[in-house]
Amino acid sequence: HTALDYLIRVRGMRLPDAVEILAGTTCAMLPPRAAPPQPEKRLMQLPHNDSCDRVRRYLTGRGLDAEIVDRMISEGRIAEEKDHGFALFYGFDEQGKPRQCSARATDGTAVKRDVAGSDRRFGFCLEAEVPCRKVWVFESAIDLLSFATLMKQAGNDYRQEHLLSLSGVYKPPEDIRQAKVPMALSHFLVKHPDVMQVDLCLDNDSTGRAAAIGIRAALGESAKIVRTHLPPAGKDYNDYLRLKLQRKVDLERRNYDER
Repeated sequence: HTALDYLIRVRGMRLPDAVEILAGTTCAMLPPRAAPPQPEKRLMQLPHNDSCDRVRRYLTGRGLDAEIVDRMISEGRIAEEKDHGFALFYGFDEQGKPRQCSARATDGTAVKRDVAGSDRRFGFCLEAEVPCRKVWVFESAIDLLSFATLMKQAGNDYRQEHLLSLSGVYKPPEDIRQAKVPMALSHFLVKHPDVMQVDLCLDNDSTGRAAAIGIRAALGESAKIVRTHLPPAGKDYNDYLRLKLQRKVDLERRNYDER
């Protein structure tokens, strides 16, 4: 092959530009070689139980609204893994294909992980059913659904809000200038360029607080309004939801005893 063939076929240059380079009539730099396309991650398909009774009991036992849980199950966003009864939380791409899945034990053990082949750009997400310029961001699907439950209890419609789970967060590097926007949030903001406010509802622990600082720094040049909303009580929004429900039960019991 000739040098001209190389510039056109390998480097992807237009014929006039390639001729100018070889003739020495321009000092333009060669364009970088395009990176080969990366193969799409293939999400491992776990077998599901026909019934989600175990997962439903687990989630409503953690205070989640039963109607919201049933809706998530009917839409295929939540499923029950067959072999161990794990709760599965799915994130979908723009074509409705499952691309990310978080598995969580329902027997009280601390099993919490992403399923093999998960693409973290596609977190568990409920997109607003009406125009919305704000997104609420959570560490986990359970925290997201706890927040939706709290909204419903307050008489608000969670379906009018963007709610996004990051499937976990990490502490930013010591040099905060190197902090990056989590892939799920970055992908969401590209998909929704009209969203101008990011409300971080991460955990009230050292990792969650540090992650919020890192995300705020990484979004610093984006002209987005970024706010942090720590749960009013407890470590996360599911803790807060359960504490609130327990206070209600205690109050009802006290009022009953005083009769």
